[in-house]
Amino acid sequence: MPTPAADFDLVLAYPQWQGSGRARRLPRGAAAAARVCARYGPTAAVPLSGEGAPHGGVNRWTAILDQFRAAQAILSAHDPRRVLAAGGDCACDVAVIDHLRRRHPDLTVVWIDAHLDANTPQTSPSGNFHGMPVATLMGQAPPDLVGLTLTEFAPADEAAARDGAAVLARICDAALGR
Repeated sequence: MPTPAADFDLVLAYPQWQGSGRARRLPRGAAAAARVCARYGPTAAVPLSGEGAPHGGVNRWTAILDQFRAAQAILSAHDPRRVLAAGGDCACDVAVIDHLRRRHPDLTVVWIDAHLDANTPQTSPSGNFHGMPVATLMGQAPPDLVGLTLTEFAPADEAAARDGAAVLARICDAALGR
């Protein structure tokens, strides 16, 4: 199979599993995804940080924060304009979107998932960070991330952030210039 030209400035292999708590298969699946994605650009890998300890209402938070900082360092060193992330859980997208938001201040993100991913440590039924990345990106980051991420995604109406369909429609309309 021919190798396509580099479509992305960086493929970030981010095998984090701690956000969901599914240690058995996510790292292996993320590694397989990273091998496929490596065809589309140079690859850098975020090192895993072990099990991690809970903190502030988030399970395995210390490992998640260590890996977030490692991802930020990789993104800062490479300063990619276009990133393809091959991650283990939804929380991997926080560092990538934060980097791209800094690079592209008018960035629009359309987040499509089976669930909204907009819990906070206070509202999460599980305490797993994979259900919190949208809230984090919209300005409700766990305290240890405040100051490490941009919070300009904060919606004007917090109630709208809980209505996934309304948020998606508003974002899509804005992206399409409607």
